[in-house]
Amino acid sequence: MSWVLHRGGEVMPNKPTKKTRRPRSRRRSDDSAAEYSDKAPTKKPAKPAKKTPAKKSAAKKVASTRRTGSRAQKTTPPRPAKRLPPAPKSGIRVRRPEAVVAKAIEAMALPALPQPATGEAINLGPIAGTGSPTGALGAGATDLCEISPGGQVALAGDTFSGNAAFQGTWSPSMGLHVQPGTLNRIIQFDRSFGGNGMLYAEPRSPVVGSSQLPAGTVQVFGIDYALVARVADLIPSDTRLVTIDPNGPQWPTVPGSWRDAGWQDGNETQISGYQASDGWVYIVADGFARDHSVRLYRCPAANFTDRNTWHAWGMIDGGPRWGWDVAPTPLSGDVFGELSLRMIEDKVVLSGFNASSGNVEARVADDVTQVLAPWTPVTVVATQQTVPQNYGGYIVPGSTLDQAIILVSQWNTNTNNPYNVQQFVVNLVR
Repeated sequence: MSWVLHRGGEVMPNKPTKKTRRPRSRRRSDDSAAEYSDKAPTKKPAKPAKKTPAKKSAAKKVASTRRTGSRAQKTTPPRPAKRLPPAPKSGIRVRRPEAVVAKAIEAMALPALPQPATGEAINLGPIAGTGSPTGALGAGATDLCEISPGGQVALAGDTFSGNAAFQGTWSPSMGLHVQPGTLNRIIQFDRSFGGNGMLYAEPRSPVVGSSQLPAGTVQVFGIDYALVARVADLIPSDTRLVTIDPNGPQWPTVPGSWRDAGWQDGNETQISGYQASDGWVYIVADGFARDHSVRLYRCPAANFTDRNTWHAWGMIDGGPRWGWDVAPTPLSGDVFGELSLRMIEDKVVLSGFNASSGNVEARVADDVTQVLAPWTPVTVVATQQTVPQNYGGYIVPGSTLDQAIILVSQWNTNTNNPYNVQQFVVNLVR
């Protein structure tokens, strides 16, 4: 009950109204809580003190406080069962120092690659196949795994779900999607696709022992292409270009790109190349069965998918001068297998398996025509002693001359274990 002063000067009790009725909740501001008591008002209230001007001000202050408390009650959320630590009065979350955030990000990052000495190659271990995490992706045993120039997918060869070759479910080729952020660290994969022969839109040959395998990649105008070889017992029968989709299977064949394995005397069943700033695409090629030396071709970038436009580099009229648009001449006397030709820091780098020496080797040259010249420096990545039965040698996108990341395959053909892909970091001699 409250008291009011009438015009006659008499103080009379006033009946409570809806506006001044006792609130249901005790959750109020500090001033409002002081105004209300837990005890109900008595029927005979005490005689009010003599009115003074100060009391009027107090009454106005109380009325204002009541209104403020009423509004606060409408917007204040229900109190939780457990008392939470007080929030800042501003209601704004305190920002963490930038140094703390940077340190947390650094702690979550993958470790940086080691820095080899000049000419040194450091083996970081298997990243796909036997002894690696890809068994969880259905690739317990696999090889090749060239990462396409776009850096998003690895092109695995014959793949098995078990931990060794010919163990578990077999897939003739498979795509392994590169986990973002790991390309220039310890490479990891987050999913696979294209198993059970579904990676390419065209099926493999029905011949017993046949497969179809990736045989090199080239990027032209930002589009990644792969050469695919249909083989039987690893002997090619034909090749064709396909367009790579890093996110899923059924890679389509480029129309008009099919060639019998005998095309160009069998010199183009395995390739690699790059688009240069001069408008040409430069391509090195050899035989999938490791029975050919390396030849060099070029074509206008706009005509890459037309293999009739690939013109060779060779000796003019038998030498000693060399030139373009002549019969292809081997760049060296060595026989090669897998090839990887890329531009790194304005240098031409050729890596691959030298079947003549049994090593995975890399060479750095100023001119593409000199990548296999006798005077071009060689960096040995893997030997038959360091990695028995090695092959491959694919350059990973993002490599530098000081830290070239090169993928080497190993297949122990006696036990079929290991059958995997190992990551090397190499400081290339140049």
